[in-house]
Amino acid sequence: KEAPALMGAVAQASLEQFSSSLEQMFSACDDFFFDLASRAKVAQAQERYFEALREIRHRKPEVIQRALKAFADNFAAIRQPVSPAAAKPAAPEHSAETMTLVPQEQTERDAIVTDMAGRARTDWQQEIFQINERLRAVAPAPFEDRQSPFDPGRIAECFVSACALIDVELPITKLLLKQFDRHVLQDLEELY
Repeated sequence: KEAPALMGAVAQASLEQFSSSLEQMFSACDDFFFDLASRAKVAQAQERYFEALREIRHRKPEVIQRALKAFADNFAAIRQPVSPAAAKPAAPEHSAETMTLVPQEQTERDAIVTDMAGRARTDWQQEIFQINERLRAVAPAPFEDRQSPFDPGRIAECFVSACALIDVELPITKLLLKQFDRHVLQDLEELY
């Protein structure tokens, strides 16, 4: 009974810290995009940054809510014991009919996320190891490092999937992801 309560407390504290980190990141985004707009030499570029700023501000509450839900879901996933049958999903069938091309934007976004997560895993390697070992002590079933809610890739995916709500061009999305990297992934010490 103690382990589930402890796991719940860890999840709640982590959610609060992740929420705070996202709020700080969005605040920094306001300053960042306003600064880009004010330094733009061309009116069209200035308008693009201001429009992005408006869209990001408008979607901020929904993005934070979705990112937090995904983060909580990552905790829920390791709190549920996995049956042996569910642990090994069947390999998907590959055929010419089921294969599709991945859009260029998704490929670029995935590359950025992979790079951010890899860098954060390296920077926070010791902290990630320690927190995962502690989490394994109270988790009802074993889990891989990449399945941990504290894995930088999982954290980044929470944010990236929530950002699908923000209707901006890819260059703006890249700038937003860089802000996430700078203000959340490079500052995971508070979460760990």
